[in-house]
Amino acid sequence: MKLTRRDFIKASVATGGLLMAGLPLAERATNAMALLKAKPAGPATGEWVSTACQGCTQWCAIQIFVQNGRAVRVRGNPLSKTNGGYVCPRGHLIPQQTY
Repeated sequence: MKLTRRDFIKASVATGGLLMAGLPLAERATNAMALLKAKPAGPATGEWVSTACQGCTQWCAIQIFVQNGRAVRVRGNPLSKTNGGYVCPRGHLIPQQTY
């Protein structure tokens, strides 16, 4: 069977139409599942620990948010004059590199 360009376009349009017809159903199901999994957000419990980033040779001053003994978030130390309280992308990768 030889597939012509016209037949290919017809099949593509038909497939796209079927996908578009099923999209509203998928959206409703996704929203229903999101409501079931949603948890109320409360204040984060943990502490900010001051340390130095070892992502490069600058050793910028950073703070790591420790929650249940695990590093969760990284931010620049607001008291640092070298990086002005900011962190580069390497610093933000510290939790992923640790675990």
